Amino acid sequence: AAEPQPGRPTPAPPPEPLAETPAPGPAPEPPLVAASVVAPAAEVAAEPAVEPPSAGALATAAPASTGSWAADHPDFVDITVIVTERNRPIVGLGPSGFRLRVGGSEVTVEEVGDADSSPLNLAIVADVAADAGELLDEVSGQLGRFSLRTGDGGRLMVVTTGDPRPTWGATPDRIARWAEEAGQERTDDLAGLVAAASQSFAGRRGRSFLVVVTDGRDSSGKAAWKDATVAVEAAGVPVFVVGLRDSGFDDQARSALSRAADVSGGRSYFLGSADMAGMTLDYVGDLIDASYALAFRPPAAGPGPREVKVDVANRDWQVHAPRRTP
Repeated sequence: AAEPQPGRPTPAPPPEPLAETPAPGPAPEPPLVAASVVAPAAEVAAEPAVEPPSAGALATAAPASTGSWAADHPDFVDITVIVTERNRPIVGLGPSGFRLRVGGSEVTVEEVGDADSSPLNLAIVADVAADAGELLDEVSGQLGRFSLRTGDGGRLMVVTTGDPRPTWGATPDRIARWAEEAGQERTDDLAGLVAAASQSFAGRRGRSFLVVVTDGRDSSGKAAWKDATVAVEAAGVPVFVVGLRDSGFDDQARSALSRAADVSGGRSYFLGSADMAGMTLDYVGDLIDASYALAFRPPAAGPGPREVKVDVANRDWQVHAPRRTP
């Protein structure tokens, strides 16, 4: 059976995942590339997910300073991709492991960056009321640990209803201050926060994610959520939504956030119990750690987002990627 990737965390099974992206058609033989699977030890022992890689078959990016990613790969753009099998992230794929179409045209994946070789741009939208009590402390602690993933060339942005300015370069201290100030001057404009955060990704290189953590108390109107959905799709950045409660969650917000996650290649979780928050955020962090940046030279085309299609050879693997790229 495939062994867990050394040095990588072992993810917990996700709560209530969305349906996976439909698997590609039959895979050619042999597969394009072998890969390692990060999975719970018990599951690996019970049901092997991937054949062990043959010597020389594993294509990985050479370790490098993630801060050099843009300089080393000029004139390219990146798309962020996650590959899973039964919700377990697959790591170790190289350029030959992917097929990419942009705007209907097949393009070459020039380089593949992972957590060791490409920076992480992480935007966090945090929207939790002050009366959440201990849950607020747990969420802020988890998000603080999230922020540490953006080191070595990455950037962090934190947007809250108390401080809605989308500014890159935040520090983990910003998370702690948010927890202390939660609920103060709260505007409940969650749609506006999501739209502003999405628009701020323009021109950023590397792996990019938007994580939305909310209790679902929102008063945004239908038009605002429509604008937010358009902004998410145009940004081409995976969105992970963690709804901290299921009952009482604003229906309009739930529908819009679910769609945002779906069109962006992310996922949404609406928790039946607040006790699941820590496990869910841990799993989201594992997926982010296992993500790839596919660097490619964009085909000539007019302005506006273009449709994207990413495939891998193994038909048992699922690809999570934005449907459009800027």
